[in-house]
Amino acid sequence: MKIKLRPITTARVITAAMTLTVVTMSFTSCLRKRSSTSQTLLPNTPQPSNGSAQAQMDDVHARVAKQIADILGLPNSSITAEKNLFSDLGADSLDAVEIVMALEEEFELSIDDAAAEKMQSVGDIETYIRNHGRP
Repeated sequence: MKIKLRPITTARVITAAMTLTVVTMSFTSCLRKRSSTSQTLLPNTPQPSNGSAQAQMDDVHARVAKQIADILGLPNSSITAEKNLFSDLGADSLDAVEIVMALEEEFELSIDDAAAEKMQSVGDIETYIRNHGRP
């Protein structure tokens, strides 16, 4: 049995690129939507009560920073909780998708689309993981 392969044409490449562009633009607009108030993602973040909780918070930051740094090609030391993924760290929509997927794997959790759209800063991501993930 012979399998007949269709040649890759310029039109197919352009169609695929245009489809990817539309999906990327749609995802970018979802991620960049911000509420008119400057609230954090989850304002009721529990404060550490002892050294163990602080160590856990530091571990979450280190793991998040490593994933983001690896994807964006930045040094870990440049990833701080205050940094905005897009304006400060230069992430684009594809990077955001890669970051979410890497964090889901790293922390063995599922980040729904609505939560991902609200994650603008490294601190937003860390807060979400502390409240929804497994250490």
